[in-house]
Amino acid sequence: MKASNKIITMVLLWSSSISYAEEFCVSDRYELMQALFIAQSNNQSDVIKIKPGDYLSPANGFRYDGESEDYDLSISGGWVDGIGVGSGTACASQLPHVFITNINGENIHRILWVSIGVNSKLSVKRLSFNKGFLGLDHNELNRGAGLLVRTPPISEASILIENCTFTNNTAYTGAALYVGGLGDGGKLQVVRNNIFTKNSAARGSAINLLQYNGSGIFFTNNTVVNNDSLQIASVAGLQISTTGSPTNNSEAFIANNVIWGNKVGNMISDLGLGLSDTTRYLYNNDIGRMVDFGGTLISDGNVSIPPLLTNAYAPNRNSPLINKGTHPIDAENWQLGTLDIYRNNRVRGGIVDIGAVEISGAIFINGFEVYSLEIIKEQ
Repeated sequence: MKASNKIITMVLLWSSSISYAEEFCVSDRYELMQALFIAQSNNQSDVIKIKPGDYLSPANGFRYDGESEDYDLSISGGWVDGIGVGSGTACASQLPHVFITNINGENIHRILWVSIGVNSKLSVKRLSFNKGFLGLDHNELNRGAGLLVRTPPISEASILIENCTFTNNTAYTGAALYVGGLGDGGKLQVVRNNIFTKNSAARGSAINLLQYNGSGIFFTNNTVVNNDSLQIASVAGLQISTTGSPTNNSEAFIANNVIWGNKVGNMISDLGLGLSDTTRYLYNNDIGRMVDFGGTLISDGNVSIPPLLTNAYAPNRNSPLINKGTHPIDAENWQLGTLDIYRNNRVRGGIVDIGAVEISGAIFINGFEVYSLEIIKEQ
């Protein structure tokens, strides 16, 4: 159950610290627009902390064009000012809630466009991307209504998207999330501990991750449920495309995910996962149905069983997801992340659950017990 040395090495590179030079604390849409505008041209790395609230996206979406300056960027939500000893300190701490910093496209606009430089590191955490909208016709711009991340040709950039939610986004393809370069490369794409639900694509998937001659894609502990694609010959949930030259191709590592209840056309055919080209590692996922378009597939521990989730997207008490995830072992230096999407310990009792939520971390949501409410039934 080991990924190649190439993809392991790149995870270690992501673990190195990122040094930020300028910090922004924002509390409304205009401050967020200004922070992104300054950050893309101040010739230094930046961290943007966003307070809880509803941030309506502008006409062309919030936008960061940092390709030319080539510095690191961190964007995260849930920040509040300090109290007590830290009183008066702006954005001093993060609240333990995931749905409180909502970036909203109002079913009219794209939400966030991020273009990064050749050697940049991008981190996006604890944000809710809701109701992004783009056209449904086949157009290069109609991708990534929730979040679009673009990397330049011959890229060495690294990307981390963690503990975010993507709901009710609509586009031609990659309705919730589209990550793709304009050419070769990319050190690492890590997408972990996120929820993707109720997103709709005209053709293609809720999530579209692409890499050519890069160093690998890691998609781990995500919950991808109840998304749809309008075209029959499509994959409604997750589409990963990794390819390249025979000596320098990209690989993908896909583990501990729930990919279920995704619809194609008007049929509940649950075609949730599409994989193409080169080598893919597929471990301990719960997948309704998938299609493999070629390349080498190495898999173990996967199931296709109704996940039995609650309205908090947690496994219910009888769920087959509980304690069925896999852990990094020995030379496998991919990472689970420290916390699940509700900021509870990612590992409970020494074993990780499949999906974005650990069961013991979601017993009480908003002060009441939620396990009796299931959003996904057996089909």
